[in-house]
Amino acid sequence: MQTRGTAARAVAREFRLARMESRVLQGCNLVIVAGGGQLDDYWGGAWGHPYVLWKWLRRARARGVPVAIIGTGFGTARTRTSRWLLKGALRAATHVSIRDEGSMVLAHALGAWVPLKFCPDLAFNLPAPARRARAARLVGVSPMAYADPRAWPEKDPSRYHDYVQRLAATVRLLVEDGESVGLFSTDGPDRTTVAEIAALVPAHVESGRVRVHDTPTAASVIALASELDVVIASRLHGAVLSLVATCPVIALSYERKVDRVMQDFGLADLALPIETFVPAAVVAKVAHVHSDRARIEHGIERRVSEYRWRLGEEYARVFRLAGR
Repeated sequence: MQTRGTAARAVAREFRLARMESRVLQGCNLVIVAGGGQLDDYWGGAWGHPYVLWKWLRRARARGVPVAIIGTGFGTARTRTSRWLLKGALRAATHVSIRDEGSMVLAHALGAWVPLKFCPDLAFNLPAPARRARAARLVGVSPMAYADPRAWPEKDPSRYHDYVQRLAATVRLLVEDGESVGLFSTDGPDRTTVAEIAALVPAHVESGRVRVHDTPTAASVIALASELDVVIASRLHGAVLSLVATCPVIALSYERKVDRVMQDFGLADLALPIETFVPAAVVAKVAHVHSDRARIEHGIERRVSEYRWRLGEEYARVFRLAGR
C-alpha cells in the first residue's frame, strides 16, 4: 500500500508540474537550455536530468516554441532509458551547440539528427578585471568534494579522505617552497572540503601563509583568480573561471571534460589525474608555471578572446530564433 501511495503522489505531482510548465511556456517565444551538465544521468539517473530535459523540450516543441541548447557538455548516459530520453530531447531542439569535441561525438552517437555546432563554455563570456601585479607569489587551491559521501553520487569515504590528505600535503609543500596559498571553493559542497584542508594545516593558517577566501559567486572567483599566480583546481569551473581571469591552471582532473578544456588551452601537460596525483608533482608543475608565465598567460588570453568572439556569434544565432 505504501508503494501504491507513493506512486499516486508521484503521478499527482507530475500533473501539477505539467500545468505549471504549460503556463510558463504560454508566455515564451524561445526556450534556452544552458549549463554544462544537461546531457547527463550521473546525478539522479535517467529520471534526473534526462527526463526533466525531455519533458520540457517536448512540451515546448508541441507548443511551437523554439528551443536552443547552447554550450552544453555530454556527461554519461548509462542506461537505455537515459539514452532514449536524451535523444528525444535533442530531437525536440531547434538549435544545439556543444562545448567540446568529446561531447559532440557522444551526442552524435545517440542518433539525434539535429545539426550540432561547437560553442565554448558560456562562462568564457564573463567579464574579468585586469591581472594585478603582486609583490609576493600566491597560489590558489580550489578543491572539490570528490567521492565525499555527503555530496558525491559515488560515495567513497576512503577515496575522499585520501584526496583531502594529498591536497593538504600539497599545501604544506607549497608553503615550504616559499609560496602563500589561498584556499577557495566554486560550489557549495566544496566549502566543507576547503575547511577540512585548512584544519590539516593549522600552523600555516595561523601564520597567514594559508588563507581561506569566501567565493560565493562566479564574479568573486574571477576577481580572486585575477590576483593569483596559478590555480590548482579540480572542479571544471574552478579551472574555467580561473582561465577567464587569464590565470594559469593546474588541473587535478576527475573527468574527460576537465582534460578537454586543458587541452584546448594548450595546458595538457598541467593536468594530473585526481586519483593518483602526487603532491611533489603538483609543486613541480607550479614551479614550471612560474618559469614560463609570460608564454602561458599569453596563450590563455588569446584563447579566451577567441571564445568571447565565438560566444557573441552564438548569442546572435540563438536570439534570431526568437525573431530578435
